[in-house]
Amino acid sequence: MKWNKLWILIFFPFFLTGCINYTELNELGIIESIGIEKKDDQYLISVNMIDARSENDESDELRKTYEVVGNTITEAMHNLYLKSTKKVYLSHLETLLLSEEVVKTDTSLLLDFFLSNPQSRNTFTTIVVKENNPSVLLKKTDQTKDINDMIEINNQEYGITSRITFEDFARMLLEEGKDAILPTIKLENDTLEVDGYAYFKDNKFQSYLSKEESITYNLLKNLNPLLLVTSDCNNQQISAQLENLRSKIQSKQNKINIHITGSLSILENQCGFPNQQILDTFEEQIAQEVRHLLNQQKIWGSDILGMQSLVRQSNYRYFQKNKENLFSFLSFDIDTKFTYQNDATLERNDSNETK
Repeated sequence: MKWNKLWILIFFPFFLTGCINYTELNELGIIESIGIEKKDDQYLISVNMIDARSENDESDELRKTYEVVGNTITEAMHNLYLKSTKKVYLSHLETLLLSEEVVKTDTSLLLDFFLSNPQSRNTFTTIVVKENNPSVLLKKTDQTKDINDMIEINNQEYGITSRITFEDFARMLLEEGKDAILPTIKLENDTLEVDGYAYFKDNKFQSYLSKEESITYNLLKNLNPLLLVTSDCNNQQISAQLENLRSKIQSKQNKINIHITGSLSILENQCGFPNQQILDTFEEQIAQEVRHLLNQQKIWGSDILGMQSLVRQSNYRYFQKNKENLFSFLSFDIDTKFTYQNDATLERNDSNETK
């Protein structure tokens, strides 16, 4: 009898297991997009939420947009419960839209809220809204769910932007010797349009890269699978496509060596230039655009390409000794080498240092 009681005590608890924190599906409000901006010294949070009443039904009728305010991001998010009957669920967040004013001053609060939130996976795309506020964009519920796809296809076919997750953004903000960058989006004639990058300095938003600068950034960060390039001559034009692009950046103390390779296909040759001259033209053009962005970094005082971080990784002792003035003393050697269709190569070495 004692053994029978003992077996009951051992196995009975297995039949009593349950989910203490279990929430029914129809009680969840799955947040798809969040917009954060400032309004009268408070945070205005705009949320696109999916009503999870039906697991397989995500029609527009089940999406709702809420706007709440609070003195902090946390307080504003808690105020959702004044307007929604759903339990807020952040794990499926896809897109975070930030106003210029928020990223000018409050990046540390963003890090505090999302990095400390146990529900947040921090793999959602993070974007700066240009020339407008996130609340305006999030009211266009039929378009905001496609923002990530817009960024992805632009990166593949045009190359002025790329997807950056909140985790990527946080790493850039916290890494020594590197400044952050985020993709941007704006309303153009009442239509959403991706628009290159916003750049940061000392963890605060500063301004925007031009489209050409954004493309060059992607080139140097190996984010461009292909690139369309053009050149003018006497009101005529040459168009070509660069593929298999690869940028290799190395440092030796304060000198940065940049080597760019790729293959070139001519699309249009209205100028009648021979192939060799076309290779010359585009190798020099790419070298000039790279040199321009490197010089702009110094003018802005923003090391978005992480050149100082590269020095830190390759020679930590030299970095620690010279980090106060290292950025201003960096010099660059730029080397471009493209192949044409018949695998003939032409090399251009811009060994004159850029300082």
